[in-house]
Amino acid sequence: MVRKYIITALTTFLLAILWCSPSRGQWNLDGNTICTTPGDQEYPAITLDGIGGAIITWMDRRRTDRIDIYVQRIGVDGNVLWEENGVPISSVMWDAYPAIIADGLGGAFISWHRCQPPEMDGDVYIQRIDTIGNILWTANGIPISTAPGYQWLPVLALDDQGGVYIAWDSDSRNVHAQRISGEGNILWVDDGVIICPGSSSQQNPRIIADGAGGAIIAWRDYRAINDFYDVYAQRIDPDGNYLWSAEGAPISTAPDHQDSPEITTDGAGGAYILWTDRRSGDYDIYAQRIDPDGNGYWTTDGIAICTAGGNQYGHQIAPDDTGGAIITWEDYRHGNWDVYAQRIDRAGNVHWGANGISVCTANGNQNDPQIVSNMAGGAIITWTDKRNGNSDIYAQRIEGDGTPTWPITNGIAICTATGDQDYVQIASDGNGGSIMTWSDTRDGNMDLYAIRITMQGAPVVTLLQSYSVSYTGLDIVITWTLSEASQHMQFFVLRAEPADAVFEIIQAPEIERDHLTFTFRDLNCKSGMNYRYRVEVEDELGRRNLFETEVITTPKTRLALYQNYPNPFNPTTNIQYQLPQDGYVKLDIFDVMGRKVICLIDGEQESGYHAIAWHGRDQHGKCLDSGTYFCRLTFEKQVITQKLIILR
Repeated sequence: MVRKYIITALTTFLLAILWCSPSRGQWNLDGNTICTTPGDQEYPAITLDGIGGAIITWMDRRRTDRIDIYVQRIGVDGNVLWEENGVPISSVMWDAYPAIIADGLGGAFISWHRCQPPEMDGDVYIQRIDTIGNILWTANGIPISTAPGYQWLPVLALDDQGGVYIAWDSDSRNVHAQRISGEGNILWVDDGVIICPGSSSQQNPRIIADGAGGAIIAWRDYRAINDFYDVYAQRIDPDGNYLWSAEGAPISTAPDHQDSPEITTDGAGGAYILWTDRRSGDYDIYAQRIDPDGNGYWTTDGIAICTAGGNQYGHQIAPDDTGGAIITWEDYRHGNWDVYAQRIDRAGNVHWGANGISVCTANGNQNDPQIVSNMAGGAIITWTDKRNGNSDIYAQRIEGDGTPTWPITNGIAICTATGDQDYVQIASDGNGGSIMTWSDTRDGNMDLYAIRITMQGAPVVTLLQSYSVSYTGLDIVITWTLSEASQHMQFFVLRAEPADAVFEIIQAPEIERDHLTFTFRDLNCKSGMNYRYRVEVEDELGRRNLFETEVITTPKTRLALYQNYPNPFNPTTNIQYQLPQDGYVKLDIFDVMGRKVICLIDGEQESGYHAIAWHGRDQHGKCLDSGTYFCRLTFEKQVITQKLIILR
C-alpha cells in the first residue's frame, strides 16, 4: 500500500536537496576511468567491496619525485565513490606493488613495500581503509618490517578475528609473516615470524587462510644441494606457531626447478598448490593438494596439469566452488603464447583432457591470464591480447564441463581502445560476472580503467538513470529513476546509522512508484545524525546494488509543539511535536480552570517528530463539552502550551 504522506504547513521544512547524481551511472564499453591524473598509474590490484562493486589500489607516478600508493572504490553501477583520482594511501618515498584484500566490512587492507633512498632498502607497510574512503590507521601506513636489507612483495590473507595475515620476501633469504588486528595492532614479534628458519633462501610467498583461524603459506625454496628451487609450505596458528615441521612441508623436490607457487583453498582445511616445473626439460605445470597436517593427497612431487611441448608459464588458480580447482596458464606449445585451462577435483583427476583446453589461440601473443570463480563450477579468465598488434583485454567464461559460455572463438573483447591495455586484474562481482581493472595508454600515459562484465559476457548496462536525496523535517526522502522496470522488480533499502556503521536492511520499506520513478521515505531518523543508504534491486538477473548515497546529516531540531489540526475540531484532532533529543516526555490536556483532564504521553521517547490523535475525551473516556482547552508539552525543564478548541 502506498503511504499517503501528509505534510501540513505547520510541519513542513523547505525541501532541501542534499545530493543528486549529475548523470546516469553506467559502465562504458571500453571501461570507466578510475584514475586519469598526469603521470603513470600501474600495477593495479583489486578486491570486492562486498556489495557488487570493487576497491582498486595501484602504484601512482603523478609526482615525479616519488611513487605513491592510491586507492579508489567503484560501485556496482560504475560510479567512482571516493575522491576523484583516488585516495592517497602512502605518499612518502618510493612505494610499490600494493596487495589488497577486502576486510569484510566494505573496506580493505592494503600492503606494499617502501624503498628509502639513497640505500634503497625496502620495508613493508600496511594500511586499512573503510567503506567510505577514510584512512583508519597511522598516516602513510603501519610499518610491518623495517629490518635491514630488502623486504618486499607482501601478500595477504584474512584471519577470522577481523584482522589480517601478511607474508613477504625478506631480503631474498627468508619468508617472514606477521598478523595485524583490525585495529592496527602488531600481534607477533617485531619484523614478523620467520616461516622457514635456516641459511637457505626462501622467496616468492603465497598465503591463504586455513579456515581455522590460521594460515597456509607456500614458497619457492633454495635449500637443495643441486642449486635448484623446490616448493615448500607451512601452516601457522593465530599465535604464529608452526603447525607442520619447522622446516616446512615439502610440496615438490623433483629434479631441476620448481618455481612460482600459487595457492588456493581446497575447502576442507587444506590447499591446492600450483607451480611451474622443469623436471622434464621445458617448463610444465604441476599441482599438489595438501591436507591440514601438511601431507600430500596425491602422487609425491605432484601431478601434471600440463606437459605439452614448449613452455607453460603465468599460471593462476581459483577454487571451482565444488571442492576442486580451475587452473589457467600461458602456453607456448604452438609457437606463440596462448591461454589454456584445466579443472582438477579433490582426488586429483583432471576433467578437461590431457594438457587442458584452449581458451584462446588467436594470432599474436596472449599473456598474463587471471582467473576467478564464476560461482557455478567454472571460471572467468581474462588476459592481455596482441592479436591486433597493441595489447588489448580479452576474456572468456568457462563452464564446469569445459565449454565456453560466451560463444565467440578466442574470447570476447573487453577493451580494444587506442594504445595498450596491460596488467589486467579481475575480481568476481558476486553475481556470476566480474569486475576487471587495468593500466591503459589510450591517452598517452598509463591511466587506470575498470569494467564490469555480466555472466552473459556483456558490459553491464545500468538501469539507474539518476537518484536524489532530500529531507522534510527529519524524514529523509530518497528518489530514484530507472531506464526500465519489470513488474517483478523488487527493491531493498539498507541504512548505516551512523554513517560509518555496517549497513542493515530496513524491513518492509514502503516505496512509492510513479512510472519509472521510485520514492522511499525514512520516517525514523534522529536529529543531527549521520546516515548512509544503499538501495538494491532484484530482478531476473538476480539481486545487486543499485546505488549508495553519500553521508546525509539530518538537521538539529528544537523543542516544538505545533498547533493541533484541525482546530476547532470535532471529534478528533492531531497533535504534533518535535523533540531535539531522546528524553522523558509528558503531554497533558487541561481545561480553562487548570484542571488536568487527560495525560496523553508519559514516558521516554526518541528524538524527532511525533504525532498523536486526541478524541476529545477525558481520562475516563467521557466526551468533553465544547470549549477551550490547553495542551501542555513538558520535556526535561522546558514547557510549551498550545490552545485547543472543541466545537460540538
